[in-house]
Amino acid sequence: DDVLFKTLEFCRRECQFEMTLIGTRITWLLATQAFLVTASVIALSNALNPTMVYGVWLAAISWMIAVVGLVISYRSIDALDRARCTLDLWHGRIKLLFEAAQKAGGTRTDCIFLGRWVEPNEPFHQESLRLPNVILPRVFICFWVVLLLVSGLFSIRLFLSQCKILP
Repeated sequence: DDVLFKTLEFCRRECQFEMTLIGTRITWLLATQAFLVTASVIALSNALNPTMVYGVWLAAISWMIAVVGLVISYRSIDALDRARCTLDLWHGRIKLLFEAAQKAGGTRTDCIFLGRWVEPNEPFHQESLRLPNVILPRVFICFWVVLLLVSGLFSIRLFLSQCKILP
């Protein structure tokens, strides 16, 4: 019974580690996106200023920053999904240990689980990880695609107007 309790505690610590990892990755994603959005929008707004001599270059810099933001957002989907899959793996192990504890009499393990096992694929668990794993990176991807289109079109228009092709 003591070995089972220590094993359950170990699995719970691993689940806490994975949740901390997801939180850290979300924090990192938000911090980098905030920095990149700020830099890209400043570069693009300065490119819109008609007194700026290097407007084409600033628009191109805004476009490059948008590419970096898009790549980071896309890669974060995979990183967050891997942490969620590992968390599901640990939940599966805890479920097996919980079932073994119930068969053995469940003396010290009742305080851990509040009496009932909740499946990781139940809506409660799926919804709790939906914002960080599914929605947030995709919102940033959509933002960067729009910014890429806007800054790319603006760069082309600005370049053509400086070459006296467009008025």
